[in-house]
Amino acid sequence: MKSLHVRDKGNPLSHVPIGEFLQQVEAIDPTTTKRILKLQKKYPSKTFGQIALEKGYVKDELARNYLSSKGFF
Repeated sequence: MKSLHVRDKGNPLSHVPIGEFLQQVEAIDPTTTKRILKLQKKYPSKTFGQIALEKGYVKDELARNYLSSKGFF
């Protein structure tokens, strides 16, 4: 897994959607992202991150780091 200090075209991490972030740090692959997005359409009340955590696609610590970068913690 790559470092959590990811930048996307000069934008800070806080501007990267969680699915893109998880791909950049190699926590999930594009196929998994598509799978999660499909589930998100089926369950619109759930966020991408919730589904990824519930299905065990990512570790809780990684999601916490992302949410922390967004200012939730």
